[in-house]
Amino acid sequence: MNKTDIWCFQHEPDNIEDMVLNDDVRDKLNNIINKSLNVTLVGPAGVGKGTFTHIFLKQSGFDYIWVNCSDETSVENMRTKVKSFATALGTSKLKVVVLNEADYLSPNAMAMLRDLIEQVHSITRFILMCNYGHKLLPEITSRCPIVEMGSPPLKDIAKFVMGVLKKENVKIEKLETIIETIKKLYPDIRTTLNTLQLNTIDGKISSVKFQIASELYKNIFDLVKKQDLDGIRKTLRSNTTNYTELYQYIFDNVGDLKSPGDAIIETADAMYRDSLVAIKEINFIGYILKLVKKGCI
Repeated sequence: MNKTDIWCFQHEPDNIEDMVLNDDVRDKLNNIINKSLNVTLVGPAGVGKGTFTHIFLKQSGFDYIWVNCSDETSVENMRTKVKSFATALGTSKLKVVVLNEADYLSPNAMAMLRDLIEQVHSITRFILMCNYGHKLLPEITSRCPIVEMGSPPLKDIAKFVMGVLKKENVKIEKLETIIETIKKLYPDIRTTLNTLQLNTIDGKISSVKFQIASELYKNIFDLVKKQDLDGIRKTLRSNTTNYTELYQYIFDNVGDLKSPGDAIIETADAMYRDSLVAIKEINFIGYILKLVKKGCI
């Protein structure tokens, strides 16, 4: 292996049989490939949504377009980029539109997508990937049925991870360290591999240091309660933040605030606007200022 190889990409499975999946999910994914069906893949980060999509595209050989919906949420992008590709003639039997993080699409963009899937069903297939399937319109998920990928067997993840470490000739000083890392980061296989690679020094793993998402959200929430805007901004910018999960964390702990009712209303509004705004950090800071103004913190 080259020293610059990133494990999660270097060891990405080339076929469904090598993926870490529940058997019923594996059967559904095989059916999608065999019959070239539309699908919505739902699950947290690192469970194989992107891996399956790459396998589908490679095995089918279909022309495709890949759109990151967290960057391109508007109906205009849906019209000029996605619709133009989906309706044009291609060089392959079918074409595929891949919409990554589809739950970030605006309501108007989802409405256009709903109609587009129906219009081009004879020439184009759609693969949607998202963390939260309930944020999509029911009319979309009825056309692109949901496959939940959120709970691969822990023992199978451990077997896969240990296989990667063996291929990379990593010396493990304490097996308990590896198992504890897998448990803490479950079911995120990608983050598990990235964390272990980061903590592999001179070909061995002695200990693992990392900050799991819940710890990050707790730190931010503590700063929110202190009204430390500067600390909040520094923390947001120095970490990869899933704002939907951060709002969910605050909602789950809203009882720690002075006015839980007002805080819930503001949190719901901020979560809705999060899927529409271009800069999520500004939306979050504005949300905190509203909590301060209403006396919630």
